[in-house]
Parts: sequence; C-alpha cells; structure tokens
Amino acid sequence: MAICDACEQTFSTKHAVRIHRITCASVLADWELVCNPQDLDQRTVSSKRARLDDELNKEKELTEPNQDAEWEDVPATYEDADVMSPPSPISQAPPNIFVPPPTRSGRVCKYPKKNVDFLPNSSTRIPHMPAPVPRIRPAPKRVAPREPTPEPAAPSFEPTVVVTLPNEFGMYREYPTFPEREIDDFEELDNLCNAPGLATSLPKESGSRLAKAMGISIDAALASNRFAPFLNATVFCLMHWFYGNSNLKSVQELDHLVKNVLLAEDFRVEHLKDFSAQRELARMDEATSSESHSSSHSQTEFQRDQGWINSTVKISLPCEQHQHASEDAAPVLEVPNVYHRSLVGTIKAALQDESAELWHFTPHRLFWKPSPSSSPERIVTKIYNSDAFYNEYINLRKQQNQQVHLGDAHEIAIVALMLWSDSTQLANFGNASLWPLYLLFGNQSKYVRAHPSSFSAHHIAYLPTLPKMLQDIYMKAYNGLTATAATITHLKRELMHAIWLILLDEEFMEAYEHGIIIKCADGITRRVFPRFFTYSADYPEKVLLATIRYLAKCVCPRCLIQKRWVSGLGTHVDGQRRSHIRLDTQQRRDRIEITRKWIYVHGRGVKSTRVEDILQDTSAVPTRNAFSIRLSKFGFNYHSMFVPDFLHEFELGVWKSFFTHMMRILVAAGGNCIQRLNWRYCKVATFGRNTIRRFHRNASDMTKLAARDFEDLLQCSIPVFEGLLPPAHDKVLQDILFTLCEWHALAKLRMHTDSTLTGLEATTRRLGKELRSFVSKICPQYSTKELPKETAARARRAANNAKKGKPAATGSLDAKTSKMLNLFTYKLHSLGDYVKTIWLFGPTEGYSTQRGKLEHRRVKRFFVRTNKGCKFEHQISRHEHREHLLRSIAARVLKLEEKESRENLGAKEPQSSARSSKKHSRPSKKISYVKPPHIVATFESESLPPLSPSEHHQMSTSKRYKLYIYEFMNNYCDDAAVTEDFVSRLEDHFLARVLERAQINILGDRIYMHKVLRVNYTTYDIRREQDSINPRNHCNIMTLSRDSEADTDHPYSYARVLGVFDADVQYNGGKTQRLEFLWVRWFEVDHRFRAGWAARRLDRLKFIHSDSPDAFGFLDPSDVLRASHIIPSFNSGMTDSLLPPSIARRAYWEDDDYPDHDWNFYYVNRFVDRDMFVRYLGYGIGHKSTNHYTQHMRPAYFGLYTNLDEELGIDEAHPDLPLTAEQEAEMEASEPEDDIESEEEDEEDANDNGFVGEDGEEPWDIDDTEAVGFADF
Repeated sequence: MAICDACEQTFSTKHAVRIHRITCASVLADWELVCNPQDLDQRTVSSKRARLDDELNKEKELTEPNQDAEWEDVPATYEDADVMSPPSPISQAPPNIFVPPPTRSGRVCKYPKKNVDFLPNSSTRIPHMPAPVPRIRPAPKRVAPREPTPEPAAPSFEPTVVVTLPNEFGMYREYPTFPEREIDDFEELDNLCNAPGLATSLPKESGSRLAKAMGISIDAALASNRFAPFLNATVFCLMHWFYGNSNLKSVQELDHLVKNVLLAEDFRVEHLKDFSAQRELARMDEATSSESHSSSHSQTEFQRDQGWINSTVKISLPCEQHQHASEDAAPVLEVPNVYHRSLVGTIKAALQDESAELWHFTPHRLFWKPSPSSSPERIVTKIYNSDAFYNEYINLRKQQNQQVHLGDAHEIAIVALMLWSDSTQLANFGNASLWPLYLLFGNQSKYVRAHPSSFSAHHIAYLPTLPKMLQDIYMKAYNGLTATAATITHLKRELMHAIWLILLDEEFMEAYEHGIIIKCADGITRRVFPRFFTYSADYPEKVLLATIRYLAKCVCPRCLIQKRWVSGLGTHVDGQRRSHIRLDTQQRRDRIEITRKWIYVHGRGVKSTRVEDILQDTSAVPTRNAFSIRLSKFGFNYHSMFVPDFLHEFELGVWKSFFTHMMRILVAAGGNCIQRLNWRYCKVATFGRNTIRRFHRNASDMTKLAARDFEDLLQCSIPVFEGLLPPAHDKVLQDILFTLCEWHALAKLRMHTDSTLTGLEATTRRLGKELRSFVSKICPQYSTKELPKETAARARRAANNAKKGKPAATGSLDAKTSKMLNLFTYKLHSLGDYVKTIWLFGPTEGYSTQRGKLEHRRVKRFFVRTNKGCKFEHQISRHEHREHLLRSIAARVLKLEEKESRENLGAKEPQSSARSSKKHSRPSKKISYVKPPHIVATFESESLPPLSPSEHHQMSTSKRYKLYIYEFMNNYCDDAAVTEDFVSRLEDHFLARVLERAQINILGDRIYMHKVLRVNYTTYDIRREQDSINPRNHCNIMTLSRDSEADTDHPYSYARVLGVFDADVQYNGGKTQRLEFLWVRWFEVDHRFRAGWAARRLDRLKFIHSDSPDAFGFLDPSDVLRASHIIPSFNSGMTDSLLPPSIARRAYWEDDDYPDHDWNFYYVNRFVDRDMFVRYLGYGIGHKSTNHYTQHMRPAYFGLYTNLDEELGIDEAHPDLPLTAEQEAEMEASEPEDDIESEEEDEEDANDNGFVGEDGEEPWDIDDTEAVGFADF
C-alpha cells in the first residue's frame, strides 16, 4: 500500500501514486503556494504549532511501533514495483522561500536565505557495470603441422566511449574503453576531508604509538614473523618510535615513548633482554639487501625495489687546443658514489603497495553539465583526466593492438612518471647540501600524494656534483692547464645526463617498449608501460636538463621565442611565437654531434666560434641529452615535460619583482609611504588556519620571507596600497593589483573547467597589457633607485666574481643605481604557457615544486642521524630504506589484524578518531584589555572534539560558562549594542525557529557562552573543509543575502560575531530544546561604490548605524556559509559615529589607539583562498546550493569570447617593449639571484599537509593560542 504525501489518499502501488500526483489538487495547491510566496505567511505559524504539538503527542506512539509498517510499501508483484531512474543532477528544486513571522512591534525581521549544503560523497558510476570478465588465453589446438601463413593484420584500435551516470553535482566521466576497475574519488566522504577538525573513520586506537599512528594492536601478534625481520612486537614498536617524525627528542616525544610504548599493556620487558640497536639496524639492512636470501618472506616483501645502488659515472674531459682521435680517446673524469635506485624496481614496489588499490589506470575525461539548457563543460582536475594521459593511452593501445590480437590477455595500463629534483641545504651552518631526485606517480590522487605523510615520493637518486679536486685532476690530465669556466659548465651538463643514462638502463627501456606484466595491488594483472609526463624543477635546473643555455638568446626550454620578445605576454603575436616549440629532431641531434667533434677531435673550445655558429640560433649546448638518446626513437619530445613552476615563476618571480619595484616607487615618492604600508599590513587580520598569517612589522624589507609570505602579501595588497600614490597613479596600481590577484587565484585552482581556463587566458592577456602600460607610463614618473638590500646583494655578487677571477663591474659598489621593472624575464614569459599546460597535465599544484620542497624535510631529518662525513649520502639512503621497511611492516600487520578481526569478531563499525582537547595554561603576562562578559576568556579551555564532516556546524555542549540575561542587560543598559529590546529580539529569533514568543520560556533566564563555532562546507572542487569562528580574532562571517533580490544584486550578507551561545528553550511546557545562536553586528554593502569583476575592485562594506534596528541581531549558525576575511579600508579613515563606546568592540578592537572607533569602510577579500574566489565567480561545481544566487556575478570572460583581444582592448600595433642594453645587462645580473634558492624560501610550514599554506583552515585545538598575541598587540 502506498500513500500520497500531499492528500494522504491510499493506493495499491507506488506507480498509482505517481499517476495520481499529476492531477492531485493538494500537489497543485502546494506548487501555487511556492509560486505565490505572499500567501505563505498566513500558514507559517499555524503549521509550526501543529508540527510541534504532533511531536509532543508522538512520543507515546513511538513506544509502541507498528511491527508491520515496514512491509506496507512493498509491492505485491514485480511488475507493480516502481523502478527509480537516477535523479537528474542538473534539475534544481526551487529555493526554499522563507517569510519571517511578524514581531510584536510589527517590524519585519531580516533573515538570510536558507542554504542546504551538498555533501561531496556522490559517485559517478558506470551504469550496471558488471564484474570484469577474466581473460583466458585459449589453449592451442593440436593440429597437423602445415606451412606457416602470415599473421592476419590486427584491426586498428578505435576508442569505444563509455559514459558514466552523472552524480548529484552534474559531473560524469567519459572513458575511451570499458575499464577493468573504476575508481571513484568521491565515494568515501572520509577521503574528501581536508581540515584537521573533521572527524574521519579510522581503525580503533590501542596503547602503542604505532596504534596511534597506524591503528595496530600488538595483542593480536599470533606469530612472530608478522613483525619480521624483528623478533617481536616490542622491538618493532621501539624502532618505529625511533624513526618517528621528529629528530628532536622533546618533552612531547618523551611522553610518547613512556605512555605509548613503555606503559603499553602488551609491552614486554623481557623482549629487550640483550637488546642492541646496532644489531637491529643491521637486521633491517640485511632484510632490504639484494644480496640476502635467507628468508623467502623478506625476499618478497622488502626486496621488490632492489634497494640502493652505488655507481660510478665517467665523462670525457675536453681541452682547447688539444686534439684527440675520437671522443673516447680523451681523458676521463670518474665521479664515484652516485647513489640511485632502479626505476623498474621502484615502479613494481609501488604497484604492489596497498596505496595502489586506488590508482587510476584507465584515463577518462570529466564533464559537468551545470543546467539542463547549458552545454557540458570539460573539467580537468588531475593528470589521469588530462589530455596528455588520455592521448598517450589511445596511442599506446593502437601500438599494442597487435599484441592483444595475438592473444595477450592482460589489461594495458600506463604508469605516469612525475619527476622532481632540487638541491637543498642540509644544515643551517656549513655547506652540506644534497641534490635529491624524487619520483611520484600521476595515477595516484593529487590530494593523497600532496601529503608528505603519505610517503608517495620515492627517492630515486642523490645527484652528486663535480669533485672538489676537479682542477687538480684536469691539470694532471693536460699537463698543468686548468679548466675554463665554460669547460666546467659543460662538465656539469655532462654529469647530469650521464647519471640519467644510468637511470634509463636496459631494464627500464625494455619496460618502456614492451611493458611490465605485474599483478597490481587490486588483484588485477596488467601489462604496465611507464611514461614520463612532467619534470618539476626551477629554471637553472630546467636549462641543465633541457640542454640549453642559461638566459641566452632563446630563454625558454619549451619554445624558441627570443629574449627580446618575452615582454609581449598575452598578445596575438606572442602566441604565434610560442607556437614555434622546441622539438627533439634528427637535425638537432646532428648539430650536437658536429659540435662535439669540433670540441674533442679538433680541440675547439666549448664557446668557440665554430661551436657558436652552429648552436647559437637555438641557444643549444654541445651535450647529448639522455632522454633524447633513450626515448627519441619512440617519438618522445623531452622538452614537453618541463612544466611551468608556479612557486618560482610567479610567487617568487613576477609578483616578487613587482612588489620590490613598488617599494622602490614608494621610497621615491617620499613622505611616510613605506611606514604607512608596514603599519597597514600589521593591521590586516589573520584568516583560517594558515591561509593569512600575521604579517611582519616590516613587510617592505622582505626579510626571511618564503613563497607563502609573498602570496599573503599579494592577497591582501589591494586595501594596503590604496591611496599611497596620487589618485591617477593609484587607479592604475589598483587595477594591476586586482589583475595579479585574479591571475594568481585562477592559475592556482585545483579544478578547472572550460570557463575558468578561458578566464585564465583572458586574465593573462590583461596582465601583460597592464604590466607594459605600467612600465611605460607610471614607472618613468618616479626616479627609482636600488633598495639597500639590493645594493648589498650587488656588492656580494661583485665579491664572488672577484674570487672567481671575473672582471669587476664598473662604478662604485656603494652608490645606488637606477632600477626599472624588468619585463624581459623567462618568469614573465612562462605565464603564457599555463593554460596549455593545465589542459595537458592538470592543475598546477599537481606538479608544483612545492611538493619537492616538502620532501626535503625527510632528507634533512635523515642528515641529522648521519656522522656528517664525506659519505653522508650513503647513510641517508640507508635511513630512507629503513623507514620504508618500517612502513611496510606496519601496513602488513594492520592488514593481517583486520583480517583476523573480521574472521573472529565480524566486521565492526569504524570509530571516529577522537583527539583530546589541548589545555592552554593561563598566560603569565598581563592581558591588555578587560574581558567582555559575553566572551569566554582566552586562557579558558573548552572541550570540542572533531566534527563529523556530514554535519554543518558545531559548538560545545558545555554549560560551564553562563550568562544571566537580565543581569547582563542591567549592567550594560547604556550600551547601544545591548538595547532595551535585547530579550525581545532574542525571542523573535527563537520565534522564527520554534513558535510564537508568548509561549517561549528560556530556562533559568540564562544562556551559555562558547569559545568557538566550527562550520563545515563543501568546496568548489567537491571537498569537505572547515572554518573556525570565534569572537576574538576570526569573527567575520558571510551568509546568503538578507535582502530581497529586488533590493540588491549582491548575493551575500556579512556580520561580525560578538558571541557564540546556546540556550535551553521550552515551548508550552513541553520538552526542552537546545537552540544555538550567534549574537552579531551586521555590515551592509556600500552600493554607491562600484565593485566586482568589471570594476576591478573589491566589494566595500560598512557597519550599520547603531540607531538602525538592523545593526545588531541574532543568527542561526546553520545560516553561516563560511568565515569571511574583511580588511579595513585604511584610506577611508576611522569614525566613532556609528556606535558609541560599547562592549561590542572589546572582543575585537580595530585599533589599540582608538578603542571606540570603527573604520568607515571595509573590503571583502574575495582572493583570500581558492574556494572564496570561486564563490564570487559564481561558478563553483561544489557550490551547487548557492550557484542560483551568484550566477549574475560571473565575470565577462565566462561568456567564452571569441575575440579576447578586442574584449580586453589589447593594441596589437605595439605589443612589445624595446629591450635596451641596460635592461639586458640587468637581466643577466639580476635573474640568477632570483633563481638561487635561499634557506628561508626552502622553509615550509611545520604541519604535514601539502596544501596547507593557502587553503588550510584553523585546527581544532589552536583557537586559543592566537588570541594571546592579539592581547599583546
């Protein structure tokens, strides 16, 4: 039996109900009511009363449930069953229309529009995907021998497009063939959580530290060999603690040792009898040694990657005026101690690791259909849904189709190799350095491999440098002659590619051509082909690997554009020049062989005229490229894998150069411009966990700033620079700062669509135009000189050149020289390649050099454990392999115990990970302000466990901190924030959520204060994130607009949280409800100020005057979308007219010198993080619930203009700036300094997340720490 939920009429089947609802009068009346919302207010209160009365009466009914109710809706026959089709992802229900109930005074309360967030765990499954059919090779039939006949030609491979069902967000996949196994990144909600305050399902905890980290219980150690090569669990856990994440044995590490290892219930002291650390380390080394065959178990588990290999590289030494019969006859330089691993062994070990169960082997294309009338948009998020992976898979299937035709039953798959290499300093003092080469796999989700704790970066080699005794060896070989600078540079290139020839050995080439047949971690046997996709490195290393000259005539490793044309970024002719890409042709290889013959056989110099005449046009060098030698016959163009480097090219490149020149302009402008800029940056509030940090008091000095710090300077720059220059110049500066912020946000998105990439292309063109206009029109108005920091750097360079015997520069080293903004740099040119690269390899953070810098922490941690001797590379390699062994044992034990648990006890529900609340002691220094009575003190603690990602918000349930309402009103009766109708307003707020005010009883006339409100939200890239909001330092929030769409075109409303509360409310003597609410002070949008994408300005706000009834109010936490980063409009000044002295300011002072003032205006920072940026684009895939309200905010480039030059007003008549001799000399002198890695740039955040510098949010236990600094401030 089925019932119509509108008219309650009963029917025999659900199908009959569906037919009835087409003509049901109640259904039609409901739709008419939705279309005519003015009639809704007449039924709101009565319906709420009836609903709550029913809830009171249903309590008795719930005690006697109907045992047969669950069978009522079961259809009698199969034919009557209602087969539900998948819901359309693009059909959106009309937004809930909420009409606020009337108040006692008749005033209409303003409430934000209701928002129901969508959880990201929605699958895009192939419809009715069957289990993969096992491919069985047919047994050969016994027939009489006959003459051999030619094999029939294999049919050409044609992609058979397989389209999945769309998910709730309108996303679906398109596979080129039916995949053996489909991996859905959106299936498990736990895998989509980024914030540490979100609770995820983890295995149960046990007493040991291993259990804390890996979920392992030692009690279940039924057999000692599960901890092999260790004899027992006690020794294993002790060694696992020793190789923990910290080298400094701090008090916290000591607590871990005592509480989680020594005091564990299953710890056995007798297991440590005759314990020897050296013996256990030797046991680990023996288990991973390729020479050990004592245990077949160890052989299979720990020797898959074959360990580290020590090799010696030999390169030929050239010398001018010395001829040889051939290159092989020249003296040889031997470089020993090249520590490396087998690429094939590493690939096999990775494919059999448990993490490979979630790898993507079949590429796909991702699409999004935002509405029924719109065309599908292509999405690119990771390398396995990019063009490069998709096209390579199609080409490989066509090449291997003959093998499939001949009976090869294995699935063909690609392993995407992504390389990182970068030299790093190992210690703060001394010159110890290491040059690691890392390998990561693009088949793995970037959200997993971005975390160093995932150990997804495989150490392949530690690249050596030329021997320190090189000149002595050279002099011995050539009768006292020393090697010239050009010769040493040539030897560096030769060494790099000689090492790569060792790595690209015969085993790897066999796998590259014919594949590797291996049973992967998911149980499927595949024929796997390794393919190189990206190589991430800074510019000096790019030119070394691409075998081109450093900052020569053609500066780019990907194209042949000349240095004098790189300032034409974004122009049409610039695009034509970029189309002349570098190719690994036979002509290029022949030129290299000719020049090497001139050098080694005829004795010409590396930079002689003969060599220059052949190579100078393309800035090539006389070095054979290892990738060309090994892979050119397969059609691989090695130039294509040198992807742009966002960290060095923009954050530490274009933006750093522009910010530095702005400091020169502010110095030239005179006055106190620099001091005002530093003061303003100090006044910018922090945001999130690490998104915006507290700025240094002297931001203009740029001392010890990492890339993340320059990123923060950019994101907050628009309000800070406003008004520092004359109005005409300030307008141009504001425009270009807005464009820089927009380009930065677009280029750093983790999920791109056709529209966003069109926007990135349009913004790139606009950026190039505005930079050229700035240099030609604004910069000449100021006589800019070197900053003191630059003068000192120039002196250091001169001193270093003098040591190397280079000629000294003319002019005084102490005098400040003129400086201009240099647009003739490779870093600026590289910005034009981002759109093409993203289509090819996915978003930029997937191959950013930041991942390699995060991995540097491990080798630095290993270096501390070495003896700092001349062979520390070997010791680092041993420590790395031991750590890998411990992880393998931990994973094996966990897998065995989970299996035993299922067999003995059955499957159990996973428990949410619980973290103990961090206790903060009372600060010793005096707090500089009086605590408001409605705010929980900073030094007080409040328990707040991790929040389930499926929930919207969370505040503590503690009733420790009480606030008596009438006492509070009596003490602050003269405060404009605490008006006479404070209680009435609170009851009005409850009225909208419960029922009429006369029947509401706030128990005890008291409410309960809380420190923190956590708000979960779904990001644009369909992840789950969290904001932490408190009234002390992160107090600004955003909701959907409280105004009607006719009154404003801005979709959001903004407020400052004054207090976080809950109350026990009783209705009509019934059951008590706990209602959570926020006390807020509302902003209003300044509609007189032109803002948005077309105006190139941030949205401007101001506080509502305290005389208005809308100045203060109460808010349901479920209406909060996110925290908002609001920056004062420093140029507009402050005022005390909006609000008299009030406790509403005590929790968050705007200025310590003016505690009773507000800023006249504020700016909403739409560029604070990626998700916030997309919320103002109005086009977020994960923002399904708000896209309806923000669609009118979309910028003009979302119209997919065909003529972007005309739209942006780019003048093609004079697209380029002339390159003067002074600028060329400046480029040669200044660019190398920018590329030298300083130690402060190599520093990263102390947390273990790859993405936390920009989008990480406030952790669950950090809410109280920053307020102490604010109190001091």
